[in-house]
Amino acid sequence: MECTEDFYRELYELFEIARSWYLQAEKNHMKTEYFIELFERSHQYIDCDCARCKNSRQMAIGIIGTLFRDSKCVSIIKKKEDYSKQELIELFLQHVGTGLPILTRKKSSILTLGCQLSDRQMDLLVELVQSHDIFDFADNSDVRSELCRLFKCDLDASIRVKNVRNVAVLFDAMAQYHLINNNWQYVMGEGRFLTSIKKDGTEKFITSSCLSSSLSRIRRNVSMTASQYAICKSIEQILREE
Repeated sequence: MECTEDFYRELYELFEIARSWYLQAEKNHMKTEYFIELFERSHQYIDCDCARCKNSRQMAIGIIGTLFRDSKCVSIIKKKEDYSKQELIELFLQHVGTGLPILTRKKSSILTLGCQLSDRQMDLLVELVQSHDIFDFADNSDVRSELCRLFKCDLDASIRVKNVRNVAVLFDAMAQYHLINNNWQYVMGEGRFLTSIKKDGTEKFITSSCLSSSLSRIRRNVSMTASQYAICKSIEQILREE
């Protein structure tokens, strides 16, 4: 548990599990309090000796228990199929508590790319990332919405990258044409907005140093790949649509 985003990620993952368990428990006519007790006991311990991690897990379990003990929250939870991390936080704030002990909207309030694309420019950006397979979107994803959240630096924005060098070229070209701020590497790294898959199949965050190194390697090699050159030309076209 290294930062607030780690806490919210764990809280969200536990909430998704708890929601699935609750819906099944309801079908089996299990009492709410018994369901909560089973959930808390089965997720109480973690494979970590760090006190901060243990405290965060206890806090997350406590928040989820509070949500499912509140009848108003339960009725809202049952009506909606999918929740984002921010929607979960807002649900807790509006119906249960006056605030969380850990800072909430760090990304959206502090981190920004300064991006102000028009609807037409966003359409072209969607075409660009889909044409060059820059990001790894799920089949049922709303690509436009995902990109809007990313470039607005929303709290729950997170996109898996297919090719880090292509992503670096994309953002660097946008910065050169003043479509985003020049500190995009810091923003992406600090906000943990981009992820990739490691060789062992696990997911990792792409750091600002990783983006910087990828961009440096491209520049050292002088020549770009055909795909990277096409990305730059497409960004030039997006600028002309302003």
